[in-house]
Amino acid sequence: MFFLAEYMMKGRMQAVLIATTFALLSLLFPPITVLSCCAVALVTLRKGVLEGLIVLLIAAMVGAVFSIFLVDNFLFVFGYGLLIWLPVWFISVVLFVSHNLARAIETAVLLGVVSVIGFYVLMPDPVLFWEAMLKNLIEPMLSETNNQDISIEQLTLSVEQFSHYMTGMVAAGYISGVLLSVILARWCQAMLYYREGFKQEFLALKTNRRIATTLIVMVSCGLFAEGTVAEIAWNMIIPLFVLYTFIGMAIFHVLLTAKSNSRTMVSLFYGFMFMFSFITPLVFLPVAITGLSDSWLNMREKILNQANG
Repeated sequence: MFFLAEYMMKGRMQAVLIATTFALLSLLFPPITVLSCCAVALVTLRKGVLEGLIVLLIAAMVGAVFSIFLVDNFLFVFGYGLLIWLPVWFISVVLFVSHNLARAIETAVLLGVVSVIGFYVLMPDPVLFWEAMLKNLIEPMLSETNNQDISIEQLTLSVEQFSHYMTGMVAAGYISGVLLSVILARWCQAMLYYREGFKQEFLALKTNRRIATTLIVMVSCGLFAEGTVAEIAWNMIIPLFVLYTFIGMAIFHVLLTAKSNSRTMVSLFYGFMFMFSFITPLVFLPVAITGLSDSWLNMREKILNQANG
């Protein structure tokens, strides 16, 4: 990654090449999108708002030209590039201007919450929309398998249940990808220019207590309200938990750093989070709750005081 970061910083076209190449590869392997977006974010964080936008637009046009030969669809890849790069560029601008990683994460999460509200306003019935989409995804899998252990009725019921929360989950997944790209770019920037900068910034992540209070109110609405009100509340809660997941990770990092075998413990923690995230997103729940609790408990200060004492 250090080699790629150095190459991106050599010039505008080098950054465009990295962004475009990984964007096209991400059509085959979506996780590579993070590396493509990292190029736009790193240029923005290091060289400024305008330069980041120029790289974004050139990369979108170059990708669109290449797409004529690869997928025979000019507008699809151009639109895809704008879809993945514009939010990353915008959050990078927030970080570039504010010099505050927590503020950038809050902004991304706020966009996720607003997108949930917007989807419910624009879409007549979001549940039916997601239900139809999920059924279209699983039907080919059911037709190709003869596994008798799969209960179609149970699977249909699961689809119906998931449909109520898909808006929030999609918003959370999207902003998580945006934030991972920006945070990776911030780490690359620190590795290139000031090595300890990112660690200090990440471990100090903290957000406004009013946001935590708002989340508690939303959870109350989700638990005690009924119908569409409760459904919208839960879908807004899901992207908000992304914010507290990052804060929770910073707290666990500080906690594990205070141990004697800190490097091993920290590596195991992030490895555990990475592996189990592919199995169930519930692995992030205790981390997010820890981050939320820190709004009142101020855990890092207590951990550091104990370690120094």
